[in-house]
Amino acid sequence: MNAAATHDSLAGAAMHVLGAGGASAQVLEHGAQLVSWRSAGAPQFERLYLSPLARLGVGEAVRGGAPVIFPQFERRGPDRSLPRHGFARQRLWLVQSATPEGVVLRLEDDESLRAAWPHPFALTLKAELAADELRLTLECENTGAQPFEFSAALHTYLRVDALKDVRIEGLQGLDYIDCTDADALRTQRDAALSIEGEVDRIYRRAGARTLVVRQPGSAVASSLTGFDEVVVWNPGPRAAAIADLPAGDESRFVCVEAAIVTAPPRLAPGERWSGQQRLRAL
Repeated sequence: MNAAATHDSLAGAAMHVLGAGGASAQVLEHGAQLVSWRSAGAPQFERLYLSPLARLGVGEAVRGGAPVIFPQFERRGPDRSLPRHGFARQRLWLVQSATPEGVVLRLEDDESLRAAWPHPFALTLKAELAADELRLTLECENTGAQPFEFSAALHTYLRVDALKDVRIEGLQGLDYIDCTDADALRTQRDAALSIEGEVDRIYRRAGARTLVVRQPGSAVASSLTGFDEVVVWNPGPRAAAIADLPAGDESRFVCVEAAIVTAPPRLAPGERWSGQQRLRAL
């Protein structure tokens, strides 16, 4: 787990580098996307997965890190005509403020976005870094005159040495939608989730839980504020159809995502919504 997160395909990309208390992180202006995080306690270990085949360009989505999903999650959002996972991860955001401990980026609607989604809005993404903690806060504001609904997620790819050795703790007792089985509703019975084959689950009412993604020698805890659901995803054998994922790399990550999917927030004009994912290296 000690390979660098950034690579040649992102060379020259507009990026803000954070460094605090021995920790480091890297955030692209493209998509306001976190692509690297190393904690102070183990700076040799990269905590996020970034595909070596990740593409960066207009209309492209970078595979890995922590993409911002808005205003649609797959085809489950209020407007199913939108691209899968929406458009926020494919756009250039503007830096509002930047220090070694944090960066704030902003995305506002324009004519091209209104053609696809006719709702004035403003998004901000704040990344804050401490010695062994990273906080990602997403805020959405309705800047128009009509209400709108949206879904959102922080599609966090956690890097692992071997997926077969990973256990996710903290989900026991939660209901989940099994997206690999016609959206069947099931309940997590086991104390820890092991990933075998394709996994695509939306865990409901998970906002009060702290999850721990554990593997031999390291662990990362994830806790949420504002987000009420957790998506756990790994493509398993379907990875063969993902063009920007090298063969076998599905065994090097698991996505544990902060999400609002099944009950999209409705914002009145002038209203704001905020959600945060807090990651801690244990």
